[in-house]
Amino acid sequence: MKHIIEELDHFLDFLKEIEEVTWQPYCAIAEYSLKNAALWIPLF
Repeated sequence: MKHIIEELDHFLDFLKEIEEVTWQPYCAIAEYSLKNAALWIPLF
């Protein structure tokens, strides 16, 4: 599970880099969704 969360962190960093360029609203939505998903991961 820790590995999955680390992958999410890398993906969020990647989104933040894109966000600085163009995709701000999309990245904000994706980041919110992934953070919520990360909260549910320990239940499975």
